[in-house]
Amino acid sequence: AAYVVDGEAEGFRYDGHGGLSAGASSRLLVDYKEPQRSQILDLLFKPKYAGSMHQLKVEIGGDSQSTDGTETSHMHERDDLDCNRGYEFWLLQEARKRNPDIVTYALSWAVPAWVANQTGYYNGTDNIDYHIKWLQCVDKVGGIGNIDYIGNWNERAWGPPSWTKDLRAALDQAGYEETKIIIPDGWESADLKKALRDDKDLLKAVDGGGIGLHYPCNKPDPEVHSMGLKYWSSEDFSTAGDWAGAGCWGRILNQNFVRMNMTSTISWSLIWSVYPYMPYPNNGLMYAFEPWSGHFDYDGGAIWTGAHTMQFTEVGWTILGGEMLSGGGSYVVYTCPKRKQITIVVEKLEGNCLRCAGAKTTDEQVDLSLAGFPEMPTSLSLWMTNQTNQFVHLGDIPVVKGTVSIQVARDSIYTLSTTTGQQKASVTNPPSEPFPFPYADDFESSTVGAVGRYFADDGGSFTVDTDPKNSSNKVLKQWVQTQPGVNAWLPDMEPVTITGNAQVGDHTLSVKVSLQGHQYGGVCGRLVTPGLKDRRARGGDCLYL
Repeated sequence: AAYVVDGEAEGFRYDGHGGLSAGASSRLLVDYKEPQRSQILDLLFKPKYAGSMHQLKVEIGGDSQSTDGTETSHMHERDDLDCNRGYEFWLLQEARKRNPDIVTYALSWAVPAWVANQTGYYNGTDNIDYHIKWLQCVDKVGGIGNIDYIGNWNERAWGPPSWTKDLRAALDQAGYEETKIIIPDGWESADLKKALRDDKDLLKAVDGGGIGLHYPCNKPDPEVHSMGLKYWSSEDFSTAGDWAGAGCWGRILNQNFVRMNMTSTISWSLIWSVYPYMPYPNNGLMYAFEPWSGHFDYDGGAIWTGAHTMQFTEVGWTILGGEMLSGGGSYVVYTCPKRKQITIVVEKLEGNCLRCAGAKTTDEQVDLSLAGFPEMPTSLSLWMTNQTNQFVHLGDIPVVKGTVSIQVARDSIYTLSTTTGQQKASVTNPPSEPFPFPYADDFESSTVGAVGRYFADDGGSFTVDTDPKNSSNKVLKQWVQTQPGVNAWLPDMEPVTITGNAQVGDHTLSVKVSLQGHQYGGVCGRLVTPGLKDRRARGGDCLYL
């Protein structure tokens, strides 16, 4: 029997799949020179070109370790505000340039120690004011537009209901009525569901937003949509961008809807642009961690398995439905608001995700019976990706008496669509090269507030600043004076910034350090970051002053 595609089904609003830049996962991207930097950004964000991300989620930097490094805060101290720090504002700008309709989303992993004076992340109004100031920075730097969604705290307690309600009120008062709230932005929470049932004001506070779970795999919850809320996988993937990862990505974009009616899935990370010796190496839809050579890699396939959905749909379309296939895999059907365009994504991908295992599939003829559309297409354009052939246009296939039939091979993904204009980008980039020794930097060519070229913070917050003892000189300054403590996402660790090749042989290091008060400084060779939660147990040869 054919699988039935009902063009009159109510369906669900498609909210846009995309990528997450957080945990310093995009750190080295900003250091790329042209034209490679623009080529990478085009591959990620340019519509109908390659990955064609519909959504960009970013970390609100908090001066604290958040997975593969620290991201600098816009407010190191209560009386300090600088909107030119870090690289997430820049990334938001670049995404918006390429896709004016991109959905934007922001979330904190940690906040500086001064917020709530170590009495608790959700105590008082400090943290709400801190987040409002970040949104005001978005306005000040320009070129980003409105931030569509904001969360409370990554993978930690979602807070007392009063805090979320106060955040909603503060957003409205500050003119951010269109910025909606996604919670818990972490793990499934029975307490949150109960609070939403019992507290109408809390439900109103998250109206237009909803519930975002991380790595849900198979946690269906029809009650979320019945409450009028969105249901998202607001962080997912976390898998190397090889073919297995490509299978993971294409599979969960379909199956997160089929299993759970989730209308957005967001990949961590958007791009692996971190030194390869950091935790979760290569967990990204593509790789770019050699800014000195200009080399990057998008050949693993994840960009293209995602393109099978994102090059053929738009945010605001309707997901009419979908099912699991009898031989494994799934299909999902999208249509435009007037239901005159149709996109069907059929997959039999087998790749494992880090937190959601795949399964073996078999070849299968898939017959799709279309009904209830205002205009029945006579043919559909067919595209295919497998491990050896990526994003190949196979021509048009006929729709005969409302039915379209295709032979679907195992471990592959297909798109059938009435839409046009898709393309497979082809970019030539320089060969890979090792880190350039000898290396030196006096920071004179860097902008004040920028991260140091090729430096990746693994604790504390280092940005370029004017030398306090010589205004004509620039330095790389470490700003964090007090560890985040209870406001941290991972345990506090000493400030350190890393550059170079961890496998380098014999070498000489030197650094000029200016110390103030009771501070200390040092230099280390062959520094090792052994794991995510034991970062203070670093090895290496160090000299401290």
